[in-house]
Amino acid sequence: MYSTTQEELPKRIAASIPEIARQTGLGESLLYGLANLGKLSGCRRVGSKRFLVHIETFENWLRSGAGDGFSVEES
Repeated sequence: MYSTTQEELPKRIAASIPEIARQTGLGESLLYGLANLGKLSGCRRVGSKRFLVHIETFENWLRSGAGDGFSVEES
């Protein structure tokens, strides 16, 4: 029987907004609002409804504090 360890599995490069919300504790509505305004770092629309977030880009943005004081209000 073949067994794989976590290290052998390919690293995911993108996640959905609900996955990002669960991992960070940020609200889905906040993340969707930022995505719809084009203000969510690393986020791309896929099709007409789905968003995918590049995990490394999002984590770097979050770590840098670039999102401090962000809101979903249009500027």
